[in-house]
Amino acid sequence: MNAQDYAEVRMHLSKCWHETYAHLLQPSDFARFLAPLNDPGLGLITIDCLALVALDTTGNRVVGTAFAAERHGVGYIWGVYVATDKKRCGVGRTLINEVSARLSWANELSVTVLKGSSGADAFFRAQGVVAVRDCDYELVPGKTEEATVFVRDRFSSQLKMH
Repeated sequence: MNAQDYAEVRMHLSKCWHETYAHLLQPSDFARFLAPLNDPGLGLITIDCLALVALDTTGNRVVGTAFAAERHGVGYIWGVYVATDKKRCGVGRTLINEVSARLSWANELSVTVLKGSSGADAFFRAQGVVAVRDCDYELVPGKTEEATVFVRDRFSSQLKMH
């Protein structure tokens, strides 16, 4: 991701987040949820992390994004968002594979998925992750949702690596 991508990424994330999270939040909470996208660096999302952008075949439209970082041997995937019209076309899988390749020194990959995120659970399970625990995830201050933490261990022969 580079500086020219920010406006496109903001639009992409705003649309994806609306489709994914609007039903979980009141309108005022949703406005607070989106507010960090107006800040430089997308509200610190891109500071000190891996930020990947997938473009359509013409290179004119962002169709997917992934954000991740490595901390103490664990690769944390903070979000993978794919445009609705590009879901089930391999964009998400490609982004996960690229995250895995770029964080190759991490012993495992971890992602927290909201239970209310339609399709995300099945998508990540298809990427070879295993549910390890349930938790509460704070979307905005004072508003939490149930979530599941998934992990893909690089050394487990039982987990598939694409």
